Amino acid sequence: PHRVRARVVLFSMTPGSARVRAHLRRGGTAYVLDDGWLVERRGDARRRIVAAADIPATLGGLARHNVANALAAAAGARQ
Repeated sequence: PHRVRARVVLFSMTPGSARVRAHLRRGGTAYVLDDGWLVERRGDARRRIVAAADIPATLGGLARHNVANALAAAAGARQ
């Protein structure tokens, strides 16, 4: 089988998930929804990007599928 060599970046609506925590411990980057904010995490560092409610497509943060889409978009744009 062929393999792609690329840096893995996670995004999650659950910032404290075991998978995210393990990924961060290994030096990875994750984009998570944390207390209503899209947050970039690297190790112990946290950088707020934007409040989910301020993204029009999320309908005030209620359209959770679009919050997840925004996390994926942020991850793609920042990498």
